Amino acid sequence: MNDRKYTLTLAFKPGLSAEEIKKGQKDLKEAVERNGGKVETQDSLGVKNLAYQVAGSSQASFERLAITLPAEATSDLRGELEKSNRFMRVLLTQEEKSR
Repeated sequence: MNDRKYTLTLAFKPGLSAEEIKKGQKDLKEAVERNGGKVETQDSLGVKNLAYQVAGSSQASFERLAITLPAEATSDLRGELEKSNRFMRVLLTQEEKSR
């Protein structure tokens, strides 16, 4: 297995209740595990102002996860999260290898 370390940052859609955000946080972990990965850390970054409006909103609640995931599963995970009705943005970046 070719596991790599990634940082997954997501912006929740505005107007979600605290309960819906908690469910989304749980769904994130399950999605990573379903794709053969493991969540190392998960941090709620809270509500932040956006640099420009996205989908008519100037604020979003952010979540950041440090994950380990097989390289071949990244597009499946990204696609699954982008189809969710809870997230307006998904950013998956690979951590640099130390030299």
